[in-house]
Amino acid sequence: MKKKIGITMILLVICVVGLLVGLKIRNNQIIAAIERDVIYEGIYIEDIHIGGLRKNEAIDVVKSNIEKQNGEKQIKLLIEGKTAYLLPYNYFEHNIDYASLVDKAYEIGRTGTNKDRYKLIKEIEKMSYIIEVEETFSDEKINEILETAKKEHNVLPQDAVLSRINNAFVIQDEVIGKNLLIDKSLKAIKEALIAGLDEVNLQLEQTNPHFTKAIYEDIKDILGSYYTEFSATQKARNENLRIASEKINGKILMPGDVFSTNETIGPVNLANGYQEAPIILNGKIQPGIGGGVCQIATTLYNAVLLSELEVVQRQNHSLPVGYIEKARDATLAGDYIDFKFKNNTKYPVYIESYIKNQQLYMNIYGKEMRASNRRIGFESVIINTIMPPPQKTTLDPSLEEGQEVVEKKSTIGYTVKLYKLIYIDEKLSDKITVNTSNYRATAAEVRRGSAPIAEEQPITAPAIHVEEDPIIEDESEQDADQEDPDQEEDINQDGFIGNELENIEEQLELIP
Repeated sequence: MKKKIGITMILLVICVVGLLVGLKIRNNQIIAAIERDVIYEGIYIEDIHIGGLRKNEAIDVVKSNIEKQNGEKQIKLLIEGKTAYLLPYNYFEHNIDYASLVDKAYEIGRTGTNKDRYKLIKEIEKMSYIIEVEETFSDEKINEILETAKKEHNVLPQDAVLSRINNAFVIQDEVIGKNLLIDKSLKAIKEALIAGLDEVNLQLEQTNPHFTKAIYEDIKDILGSYYTEFSATQKARNENLRIASEKINGKILMPGDVFSTNETIGPVNLANGYQEAPIILNGKIQPGIGGGVCQIATTLYNAVLLSELEVVQRQNHSLPVGYIEKARDATLAGDYIDFKFKNNTKYPVYIESYIKNQQLYMNIYGKEMRASNRRIGFESVIINTIMPPPQKTTLDPSLEEGQEVVEKKSTIGYTVKLYKLIYIDEKLSDKITVNTSNYRATAAEVRRGSAPIAEEQPITAPAIHVEEDPIIEDESEQDADQEDPDQEEDINQDGFIGNELENIEEQLELIP
């Protein structure tokens, strides 16, 4: 019995010792497992296994693998669904803190009791633990490629172009603009890179032109047409007409637009090719830059009247002109007398201006909305005639007594009304006053001799001639005007008072 008890005790001691030894061994195994100076097995950075590696080894492995992947991996930058650029990921200089990633991996399983740590380590070995890389990509590199894309793919919007060629309208289609949105495209690229995508659409916006083919298609009917004639002999004046006509030709007015003749043909100076031709300056005819351009304004004025567009500003000449009826002329002077009109229709209008065979043409096109049984005409009516003021005589010692030289013939003044006549089915339906134009009477100017008469030279004094109704065929024949002190103030349709413009017109008036 005692022998059995002894054996039992021995076995019990052996078991206890064995258990203690086993526990010791187990504890040593745990300590050995958790205190290794390497990253625990089963830990990954992205898809790169770094278990069993020291920190410096893990950094090298992760860096080389990611850089290799990003060198091989490419992303397509699409513009309107088509590949514009194909770039490797590493083009964008991705920034990864490899040391921080490895430190994070190294610290896994290194907190808590030895037992807890060991348990976690073993679980990781079976299940794996993946650390995702938080990549940041260089905004500078993304902006660099976007600026390149902007230069290569941006398209400026272009308006449709309306031209008149061989008596027909030709419309060149508009171009829709394209504008790369830098900020939105940068954001889209960064999100695609971080997500590891292989393509991304760059963000564009369309920019529409102001004027499209559809707008110009309404310009097809002639609303009003007029021409005036001029002499072929005055080269400088005719060159001024040509330059001004070309500047007006092809102008388009959208609904509500106001056309300024001065702004369109000016500045009237040598730099723009205008030449010296006769103008009236301080009541005298002398050379001046741009002489003759008033014929442009006059011809355009009559085309506007026939088109029934709204006249905004118009002033008649101080003297009647030979190429148009009274009250149908329009003058220009400096920047203070202009001819302006407004497109008061609902559709654009096109101005055609050209010269052919010593004739200046103005045609206005648009969309005809007036009734087909309606037509208009114009009538100039003289409502007042003003006789010239008394002759102005100046003594001239270079002439003998009894000799006289007529420097300037007198002119008769007029007040003239222009009426618009409206016919319906060829019957007069209405008569509307268009304007009241005042042409001032001017005195004759004579130099009379004051030197003694030589006895051996008989003198016959010429009679003084007074022109009853001057018609000025060309500006070289136009005389300066002086205001009749007794003339009443007349207001025309544009709100100008005749006498109020006297000082301005005497300073400068371009000859028609």
